[in-house]
Amino acid sequence: AKWPEDSGVQGLAFKYVQTEDSVKSGVFRRCTNVDLRRFILESCLPEDEETLKLGRGDSDPTARYIAFGRTRSMKRQEIEDAILREKDGEEKWVIDGLLENPWIGTIARELQKAVDDGQGQSLPADGASLNEAD
Repeated sequence: AKWPEDSGVQGLAFKYVQTEDSVKSGVFRRCTNVDLRRFILESCLPEDEETLKLGRGDSDPTARYIAFGRTRSMKRQEIEDAILREKDGEEKWVIDGLLENPWIGTIARELQKAVDDGQGQSLPADGASLNEAD
C-alpha cells in the first residue's frame, strides 16, 4: 500500500490481493486517484464496513455506486438519506447500486417507493441497522 499512486501497482494489488478493511480504508482516505478508489471498493467484501462507508460518501458517482452495491448493512435512515440525496442529482443511476443490493435492496426499494410517493418515513437516529434478515 506504499507504492506511488500513479505506478499502477496499488490498483493491481487491490484487485488481486485481499487485505484487511483497516488497510483499505487507510489507503482510500489518502487516495486522490479515482480509479484506485474504485479498485479498492471493487475489492471490498461486505465485511469491509469502514471502507464501504467511505465509498458511500465519495465524490465520484461510480465509487458510490460500487459501495452501495457491496454494503451488507446500513441504518434505515442512512438508506433513506442516500435515496433523497441521489434521486435529484445528475447521477440518479448511483442509487441503483443500493436498489440492486442483495442484502438491503428490498428495504431500499420500499423506501424509494415511499420517497417517490412523498411519504418518506424517518426513524430515530438510533434506528437499527437493516439487512434482508430483518
